[in-house]
Amino acid sequence: MPSTFIYKLSFFLLTLLVLSSLILISQTVAGAVSVPKTLDRDLEPVIIKGANVGRFVSAPIQQLFVYTYTGSNWGEQIPIQIDEVTAAGSYTLIEDNLLDANDEIVFMALDLGARAPSTAPLTMTLPISDNWYEIEVSDPTAPTKKGWAYLVRSTVLAPTFGDDYVDYNNLNQRVMANQYELGMATTGADPFFGVDYLALNGSGVDILDRTKLRVNATFFVPVTITEEGLTNPQTTLLKDGPVRVLLRQTGNASIAGQQEAIFKAYASLLQGIAHINFNSSGITISSARTSVDFSSSISPTTTFHNANTPPNGVLINGNPDSVAALPLSHWSQINHSSGRL
Repeated sequence: MPSTFIYKLSFFLLTLLVLSSLILISQTVAGAVSVPKTLDRDLEPVIIKGANVGRFVSAPIQQLFVYTYTGSNWGEQIPIQIDEVTAAGSYTLIEDNLLDANDEIVFMALDLGARAPSTAPLTMTLPISDNWYEIEVSDPTAPTKKGWAYLVRSTVLAPTFGDDYVDYNNLNQRVMANQYELGMATTGADPFFGVDYLALNGSGVDILDRTKLRVNATFFVPVTITEEGLTNPQTTLLKDGPVRVLLRQTGNASIAGQQEAIFKAYASLLQGIAHINFNSSGITISSARTSVDFSSSISPTTTFHNANTPPNGVLINGNPDSVAALPLSHWSQINHSSGRL
């Protein structure tokens, strides 16, 4: 049987928001009065599959827009992007420009608004189709905290939002967002599969040496796959949209062929998921590990925190520390003078 190892690298990642409901609305919005937004989480994206908005499947993606209600009237459009996904589950720059069931509609929780009352029908305000969707999003750690947005279709409207939360420079292969700048390690004199640059909050101070990968396997004899062992590493831009940047990173393993990682970069969140597939029969994985090496600029005043450290954390200074491995901590934090991750 083929062996597969999937590793995830996530910075600034919090518990994912819950899409509480998607209500198809015709003519009026349910609810007699406006309900104020109480959701106070701003870092996470809201991601909706095309299958969840069935009335809009097969619609041209340029005809879809998201609006919010301010509490007294309809606001402006909020930044969204629609990322096309193939039947095999891969992101693609252009498929057919039609919303499919597996495509993703993406916007930020920061931009959610209040719930509109039934006295404010969208069709009396905007040149849109008779049907639209009310989107309710809640915080799973505090389910009463909610925010709303409204997905509409129009053959007349055009994008009017100006915000662009994240950009990508293809020359130096760096992601530039509001709170961080991140560099892919597939460029320069010593390229490898991973990430080798991270500066926080515009400081310009690179606190990252590299991300590391170790997969120990057996293929007649013991073998180890590392970030440097994946040869010919390359990074390809899939999409640089107003809400997120999508990157595909590839490298070749001598015993398993081409491997890939997909990076999703938002304003204050980076998600990286690598699929290491050992497709040859006879290969078994015995262990796998990912880790991060920081640069010397991390300084001896930087501290590491998780559920098992003392309240003040432990210093990151190159010396071993006694931090309990169990129970497993579901979070960790590093405090640096330029920011936190």
